[in-house]
Amino acid sequence: MKFNRFLLTVLCFVLIENINAQTDSLKSTSQIDTILYNKKNEKFYFGGKKMQVADLRPMLNKFNSSAFEFKQYQKRAAPGIIILLTGITSGVIALTRLNKDKQFFTPYSITLFAGDLIGIPLMISAKKHLLKSASLYNKEIREF
Repeated sequence: MKFNRFLLTVLCFVLIENINAQTDSLKSTSQIDTILYNKKNEKFYFGGKKMQVADLRPMLNKFNSSAFEFKQYQKRAAPGIIILLTGITSGVIALTRLNKDKQFFTPYSITLFAGDLIGIPLMISAKKHLLKSASLYNKEIREF
């Protein structure tokens, strides 16, 4: 008897939850126009599809505020990538020559450290501008 009462109570809670739940069509229409950022895998989604930064460019350039932030992203990302790749390449060269030179501080290792010290903050700053650009786009599209 107590088990039946417990089962009936659980069933009522499930039914009430399903009645008060928002339908999928309302959820999907409110999120179709916005750019979503998943922090777990650090990817952007638009309308349920995974988007690359190159795919986001035309959308982010629609509004002046998001276009400005996207330009700031581009100004920092391109040099940041080049500097990081230069540092990583020189680091690989420094590690392969470590047995021959017997010195750790060579021009290659110094370039590795300089590339990391300059490239990583540039990439962090670029990512912040990209996220701000996406949030400004979402704000503008909701007001539109």
